[in-house]
Amino acid sequence: MSVQVNPDKVFTLKGKSEYNVRIPRDSNTCWICGACVLSDGQVLVADSANNKVKLLNQQYQVVSHCGVAAIPRDMCLITPSEVAVTVTDGRTHEVQFITVKQSLLVLGRKFQLQHPCTGIAHDQNDLFITSGRALFKYSLSGKQVCRLFKSPRGVEWAGKNHAGFILMSLGIFFINLYKIIFVECKWVNILLQQQENSSLSLIYKHELSSILTVNT
Repeated sequence: MSVQVNPDKVFTLKGKSEYNVRIPRDSNTCWICGACVLSDGQVLVADSANNKVKLLNQQYQVVSHCGVAAIPRDMCLITPSEVAVTVTDGRTHEVQFITVKQSLLVLGRKFQLQHPCTGIAHDQNDLFITSGRALFKYSLSGKQVCRLFKSPRGVEWAGKNHAGFILMSLGIFFINLYKIIFVECKWVNILLQQQENSSLSLIYKHELSSILTVNT
């Protein structure tokens, strides 16, 4: 499979706004490290500084929140009303499922991991979870299917975009359309294709001293 790279494609920032999502019960200044936009325009955010997940309405006001067992690091949509959140610290490593019901957050099931969990992505009933050093594939029930990739430099984030590659520093992105995982570290960009047996084949590698942007 060939990958078409368009070096001339540009993402343009059309606007920027700032909103305060701190609530009276927060002890620390908010640090948002993950977010999901629901189909109705509401937004879920992971506040790692206060160990909370918060629901914002269309005006970006906090309308509901819930605490989690440790630091929430990232989240991904499972259904139009359910997200999976990676929750981790020195002792706790788990994925917490949270459902939105009538603008309220409801804690659901969760499963434990044997490694730290930072980034998370969902595709076709599979979860792709990064540990900071490796990328793992899990079932929605919490069964580890395999370890897909390990990096000596470390990888932090996971995500998915149906239109093409959107890259972040120290990131892993899973793209559903071509079954491709893009692993980006500070000095090396690697593009991997997932095979039917869950192994990965190297289809692109570029050594660099700055962040490389690849679009399709």
